[in-house]
Order: sequence, then structure tokens, then C-alpha cells
Amino acid sequence: MTGKTREESHLAALDGLRGLAILLVLLFHMFARPEIQNPNWMTKTFNQVTLFGWTGVDLFFVLSGFLITRILLDAKTSTNFFKVFYMRRVLRIFPLYYLSLITVFWLWPLFKSHAGALNGNAGGHVGLTEQLWYWLNLVNWRTAFHPMIVPLLSHYWTLSIEEQFYAVWPAVVYFLNEKRLALVSMAGIVSVLILRNLPIVQAFAATHDNFLYRLTPFRMDSLLFGGLLAILYKHVDGAKLLRWAVPIFAVSLALLIWKAQPSAAQGAITFTGFAVFYSSLLTICLTSKMAGAIFRTRLLRGMGKYSYSVYLIHPSVLVLMDALIIRRLQNHLLPGHPMGPN
Repeated sequence: MTGKTREESHLAALDGLRGLAILLVLLFHMFARPEIQNPNWMTKTFNQVTLFGWTGVDLFFVLSGFLITRILLDAKTSTNFFKVFYMRRVLRIFPLYYLSLITVFWLWPLFKSHAGALNGNAGGHVGLTEQLWYWLNLVNWRTAFHPMIVPLLSHYWTLSIEEQFYAVWPAVVYFLNEKRLALVSMAGIVSVLILRNLPIVQAFAATHDNFLYRLTPFRMDSLLFGGLLAILYKHVDGAKLLRWAVPIFAVSLALLIWKAQPSAAQGAITFTGFAVFYSSLLTICLTSKMAGAIFRTRLLRGMGKYSYSVYLIHPSVLVLMDALIIRRLQNHLLPGHPMGPN
């Protein structure tokens, strides 16, 4: 058995980076609280870290843009370019995705005592019209205006954006040479930044918190940054990339800590900031031995390996634990306790 090559070792670290992304998402959904009354410094610090977890999806976008573009560039001269790519995507993504929809839409309503809590309405039933947005991977367009139609699936907007990206990007990569592909990526990044700052877009964002956050045209820059990095990584020396990435990472982190808030309404500039920040982190992960070693740790790589399935089901698991375990334990173990159920 031979050891891993340098290239394989660095790319293995991306599993750990994916593990960081899902860890951020879990921290945000499990612990983040927008407001805490009279927190001590430790509680305040922990809460700020968990609030930062809302950016985990931006890291997922950058990673997806990089990995998909790299796969497409490597396969560009192969036969059955489109067929092979889409078959692999379908087999990897759709089985678990549609199984989760079947579970939430068709099976959970059978559990009548908990269906309302699980599906977000009194009867536990979600109509076919609302379901179609999920079945067709278009739910981000619906939940941009009504984010909590199905609370357990409210996070599926990110999957819709990625599927819409996969539908278009292979053709772009196939028909453009790498220089033009890089130019298109840069033009797209600039266009998204301009689009988010148009007055009419800002007016909509002022009244709909998720308008900038969930609509595909406003979130493509993170995916395009990843695609652009895939091209640079193929042609530019790693040491040179690292020299650029470290100061960009430090400056963007400082600016985001100073300016960023856990609110999609900040997205006009902040989303691009996170795309830059996570792109620089990805570059460091790819080109630095020390960073690569950190992200190749067993814990992070293990989380990264199962990140997709964890992302799909984690709200359902949390709700089930609360409804079926935690509340019942409180009833039996904490009757009359001030922190127990009323």
C-alpha cells in the first residue's frame, strides 16, 4: 500500500473543512441566541461563536464551487461528459434528499400527537402545492418570502441553490476555455455584488429578511469564488497562492468580526465578505502543511464525511429529541421544577 501523494493529502483536508462547515451550522441551530439577558463574558463569547455559525452555509457554497469546477475541468476531455457528471450527482444527492421529503411529508403526519410541532401547522399536513417547491429543488424561491412554511425543511434552500448551480455550470465549463471561464467567474462575482446593492433590491430586502439570503442570483458569488479558485489552484504555484491567501484571510476576518451581524439583511456587502474569507481559508487549507494537518484530524474529517446526511436531518433529530425524549424526561424527573415544564 502506497502513501498518499501531496495532492491527495491536501484534498483530503477538504473533508475536514466540510466538517467545520457542518459544525458551524450545528452550533448555530443548537445554541445560538440573538439576545441573552445579562450574560457573563464566557456566555457572551460562546454565543458570539455560535451566532457566527450561520455562515457555515457560505463555506459549503465555496467548497461546492471549488470541488464541482475541479471535477468538471478534469473530466472535460472525457466522453459522456454531461451524462457521467449528472448521474454521479443524482446518485449521490437525490436518494437521501427525497427519502427525507417522503419522511416529513408522508410519514410524520401519521404521528398525530406530534405532527403539528414537526411540520409547523396544526394538522401536520403540507399541501401538494407547497411540497412541489421541495420536490423540484426550487424551495429557495418560495422561502425567500415565507421562510418557515415547513420549519423542519427551512434549511433546504441551500440545497436548491446548489442544484440550480449544478444544472447550469457544467455547460459553462464545457463550452469555455479556462481563461474565459475565469473571466466569467469574476464578472459574475462583481455582478452579484452590484445586483445586491441596487436600490430596488435593497427595498425588497428591507421588508423581507430572507430575500438576499435565499435567492439564487444573490448567492452565486460564493460558488463562483470556489470555481475561480479551482482554476487558480490548477495553474498557480501553491506557495504563491498561500502568500496572497494569508493576509486576505486575516484582513477579511478582522473586517467581518467588526462589521458582520447574524442577519441576512446585512448581505449586500457581508455575503461577498464571507465568500472572500472562506475562499482564503480554503486556499490556506490547500497550500499550507500546518492547516492541512489540522483539517485532516479524524474528528473533522469524520464530520465532513457525513456532513450531507447530518445537514439534511439535524433539525428533525433535534425536534424529535425534544418532543419524544427531553420533554418526557422533564415531566418525570423535574415535576414542579422552575426550569421544568409548567
